[in-house]
Amino acid sequence: RDVLVFQVVRAVYTTVYTIIGKVKRGEYDDSVPVFIAKESYGSKKNARGIRDSVRRNVEDALASAIVFNQDIVINSFSLTAKNEIEVKIN
Repeated sequence: RDVLVFQVVRAVYTTVYTIIGKVKRGEYDDSVPVFIAKESYGSKKNARGIRDSVRRNVEDALASAIVFNQDIVINSFSLTAKNEIEVKIN
């Protein structure tokens, strides 16, 4: 279980900080890795299941937020999760 959480945190961290190349500051709270772990738990794909969950939930949410806010300069964003990943653009 600890290995799964570590892989989830690493996948979210990698995704968020890859996108930061376009944005000055990005952060996420502890609910995001927990959400991804719950989404990908029981996947028969192991680490690929985690990656797919990050891609579906985190990357898509960030891409949509960036495209939707293309007219403004995005200085920072934050991610949180309840029933889905929520992106807040600052």
